[in-house]
Amino acid sequence: MFLQKNFCLQSSFLNPCHIPYLKTQYWNILCNTEYLMSILEGNIMVTKKTILVIDDEMMSRYTLNVLLEPKKLNLIFAENGKQGLEKLEHLTPDLVLLDLIMPGMNGFEVCKYLRTNSRFTKLPVVMMTAWDDEETYLRCLKHGASNVLSKPFEYADLNTIVDYYLNKNYVRK
Repeated sequence: MFLQKNFCLQSSFLNPCHIPYLKTQYWNILCNTEYLMSILEGNIMVTKKTILVIDDEMMSRYTLNVLLEPKKLNLIFAENGKQGLEKLEHLTPDLVLLDLIMPGMNGFEVCKYLRTNSRFTKLPVVMMTAWDDEETYLRCLKHGASNVLSKPFEYADLNTIVDYYLNKNYVRK
């Protein structure tokens, strides 16, 4: 049931004529009483985007947590490649931030596994590395990384990459 006929058009503060940038699809969602009540009653879960961070350095995990906290994301942390793959058995994140150099299973091996597993072939994987050279960048892409973030990274770079891959219009080819 839409309130648009009865309520929305009579209320000047909700009238779409007064809010020209409000898209029709959003207007219809706002006016859908049943949908709004379901959210308020807890019947519909508004899901957060999930990022799996796989990095062996505690300070890197802490920094990513602090920088991404304002985005209200569901952040899951793994201390190494093996632990990251174990978490992926029960989780399907929207993005993986993957350190390149880790003890045991390195970032190349984790990324290669993700690309050979049909469940994760379209999952965006951003590799993070302190090696800031073209050869490393190309190796990361060759092993299946969606992008590479050089450490230490700027907040603006991290923010841009995370926003890009969490955008629901992004599709890995």
